[in-house]
Amino acid sequence: MATPLYLKDPSGNEMYLTNNEGDEYYLTGRKQVFAIKEGKRYYAKDKDKNEIYPIVNNKVQTIPFLYAKDASGNDTYPTDLHGNEFPIPVKGTGGFMYATDKDGNAFYPTDNTGKEMTYGKYIYKKDGYIKYPLNRVGHPEYQTDDTTNDEVYVFQMDGSINWGVDKEGNQRYAKKENGDEYYPANGEFACDPSGSPQYARTSDGEVYFPWMPKEMKVI
Repeated sequence: MATPLYLKDPSGNEMYLTNNEGDEYYLTGRKQVFAIKEGKRYYAKDKDKNEIYPIVNNKVQTIPFLYAKDASGNDTYPTDLHGNEFPIPVKGTGGFMYATDKDGNAFYPTDNTGKEMTYGKYIYKKDGYIKYPLNRVGHPEYQTDDTTNDEVYVFQMDGSINWGVDKEGNQRYAKKENGDEYYPANGEFACDPSGSPQYARTSDGEVYFPWMPKEMKVI
């Protein structure tokens, strides 16, 4: 059987075929599934101009070291058969590179529950602060102490806390192994997006102040 071929434009660049819905599609029967333009492989696009990954033998295929982008110019992660996103390897390092939005801000891949996943390293924001990954309910997950299993705070060079921020933009306190939030040793308070300080809560949702035992409940 002859190998299917992509059409070429007058300059010799390969072009994807388009279905009745206006989506470009891959010829997955080829050894080289990606079309070539100006000597480089490139992704096909759907009718909304989002680049899409091909799936060959139930496995997503990627162009090495290159993410597909949506119509707005944001990278998109490929996903496995279970709906888990995964990052693309970094050339020559054995590590992974995180996808970035159109403004160059990196973001984590998510599993099929919505939990953000790290791959060997944290993302650092442009201001130098760690961007902590969010769990499935949108709360940040701090690094955990191997001995106590408590989440731990990271201090910046100026002595301030590198706060984890939830999906609503609220700074969140780190938690003890038992689920109680705790105040950092430098006396800082977590703040909401307006800058108003927020108080820590026990695992059952009771507010407590830094100057009072957690056993005393706020009424």
